[in-house]
Amino acid sequence: YRRSSLALTRAGAMTVSELMAVGLPAIVVPLPSGADQHQEANAASAGNAIRIVKEKDLPAVLTDELEFLLKNKETRRSMSKAGSAKSRTDAAAQIARLCLATARGTGSHDRQLH
Repeated sequence: YRRSSLALTRAGAMTVSELMAVGLPAIVVPLPSGADQHQEANAASAGNAIRIVKEKDLPAVLTDELEFLLKNKETRRSMSKAGSAKSRTDAAAQIARLCLATARGTGSHDRQLH
């Protein structure tokens, strides 16, 4: 990921999380047959870090997006910053703290991570 300028991929939850964690701008094509359009929701959660191209719009829109992003380093830099800002690289530590607090009786099962 770190050597890449841009990713082109589907929009699975782990893929979107990884892209954001390393700040890699991406064009994603959500799987249209996914349950409840979950890949579209994954991509949308990344905000400005990811450009979404629907499969029905291939190849024309994809070609335009690729050409634009490959020519515009500043746009890719902005997307990278947006992804890094939204990523949660410490989610496991947050969950562990919440579990420990709950086990000690100082936490609440309905607390949200932030």
